[in-house]
Order: sequence, then C-alpha cells, then structure tokens
Amino acid sequence: MSLFSFKPVKHLMSNGETIWLRRISAAERSDWLDSSPVAAEGAEVTVAAMQQYQARLLLVGLCDELGNRMFDKDKVAELYDIPAQLNDELFDAIARLNALTKEGEADLGKKSASAGPNAISSPSSPENSTDQSPSS
Repeated sequence: MSLFSFKPVKHLMSNGETIWLRRISAAERSDWLDSSPVAAEGAEVTVAAMQQYQARLLLVGLCDELGNRMFDKDKVAELYDIPAQLNDELFDAIARLNALTKEGEADLGKKSASAGPNAISSPSSPENSTDQSPSS
C-alpha cells in the first residue's frame, strides 16, 4: 500500500453490516477541526454543535467501495437520522482510521490477528475489523 493511499477501507459494524470508510485529506481534516464546537474561544458546546461536528466527520469519512463519498456537503442533515449507537460507532471508526484520537494514534501500525493482515484493530471491539482490501 502506498504511503498516500486513499483506497477505501472495509469495516464490519457491530450490527453485522459492512460499510466503507475513507482516509481524509489534510485539508478535510483541517476543515473538520475548524468546525469543532470548542474551536472558537469561549464558544458554548451544545448537543446540536456536537451533533454537527460528528456529522461533518461522517460526511467526509463514509464512502462506497470505490472511495466515492456517500453524502454531498448539502446533505449533512441526513446524517442526523442515523441511530445514535451507529453514529457513535461510525464516528469512532473514522476517527481511528484517520488517527484523530489517541486510540487512532495507538492503532497506527497495529494489525489485528483476527481481522487479517490488512486491518486496524479496534481497542473497544476486537470483533470489529477495518479491512483495507477493496475486495468483498
């Protein structure tokens, strides 16, 4: 795999569904971080602001098996209808894949024996794998 690979990554959800995730670019990461509800000094963090923050990461991180985004920017509100548990699971998986959390940084370079050689292990759910091969 190339250092600058943007190949989609297969991820097994806790509900048994397989979804595809994508690595985000540096520009997308900067835009997402700038959208943080705590980015503005003295900003009040509200539930709505956190919901938007999570939805923006799902917007850039969810894709089809070819790596095409599943949602356009103007469709971010559709992501609010995802059940909360799945929303959190998707957010965590995308954040880990892109090393946006301490857990994601720890996952860099790790391989999950149960998920195969092309996987990023999930510290909270070892049965959930992030398979980096685009084949089914």
